[in-house]
Amino acid sequence: MTELEYLIVYLEVNALAFIFLSIILFNVNHDFGSDLEVNIFKIFLLSLIIALIVDCLTHAHYRHAISLPIPVLKTLYSTHMFIMAGLMPLLWLLFAELRLGFSIFKKHFHLTAIIIPVVIIFICAYGSIWFNLLYSIDSTGTYHRGPYGFIKILFPILSS
Repeated sequence: MTELEYLIVYLEVNALAFIFLSIILFNVNHDFGSDLEVNIFKIFLLSLIIALIVDCLTHAHYRHAISLPIPVLKTLYSTHMFIMAGLMPLLWLLFAELRLGFSIFKKHFHLTAIIIPVVIIFICAYGSIWFNLLYSIDSTGTYHRGPYGFIKILFPILSS
């Protein structure tokens, strides 16, 4: 399989996922649950769609189908890392807690303990644009894991 064929298959799969997520997003209504449950689930789906688009752009760049400037590439990577390692686990946990009827919102300590890893991921992900904390991208556009790259794997596990 050539690079172009691989990229086309990759983009086809992501396009199908995009269509599937969009259908779910537009079919979620207030019969699904409370207003808060519906809103959190919709934000969760929108985050997935954004992560999917960012993933397609960065993958196309590395398959040399498009050329992105390094600052744009770093911003895309930071956005993808924040959504996948910080925002998605938080949204899913909040949605599950609401859906199952647990009272995570009643105890401020629990909510604070859940929010802290998300804030750290946000700071590290967007700080990597300048300080190479989670990753770095060299002048050729090659991705390298940074000294704190383990955080993006460890924090989603700890926050859930």
